[in-house]
Amino acid sequence: MSAAIQRAEAQLDVDPLATLTGLSALLLKIADRYTRGQTGALLPPEDLQDLQPSRDWETVRMVITALFIAGAAVAIAVLDLPDAATTALIGAAGILGVSLVYGRSARSAMDLIDVIRGP
Repeated sequence: MSAAIQRAEAQLDVDPLATLTGLSALLLKIADRYTRGQTGALLPPEDLQDLQPSRDWETVRMVITALFIAGAAVAIAVLDLPDAATTALIGAAGILGVSLVYGRSARSAMDLIDVIRGP
C-alpha cells in the first residue's frame, strides 16, 4: 500500500494538479475500505499491480539510534565528569544520534528520545 502512495506522490513535482487528484482518489479508496473493515486489503489488486513492497527501515533506525546513544553514554561515563555534565552530554549525544540516523525526518523521530528518557 505504501508503495502505491509513494508512486502517486512521486509525480507531485511533475504535475501537481493531476497528481493531487489521483492521490486523493487513492486515499479515498483506502479510507473507504478501512471504514468497511477491509483492513487486510486497503487497496484493490489492480492498484497494486507492478509494485514492489516498500521496506520499512524504522526498526533498523531505532536499533542503530539506541546503540549509538548507549555507546555514547558509556563513553561519556568513562570520562568521569560531574553528574550534571554527564547528563547534559548524554542528552546531546541522543539528539546527535537521532539527527545522524534519521536525517531530514529527525524532528519527528525525536519522539524516540522521549521513549528512552521515560516519564
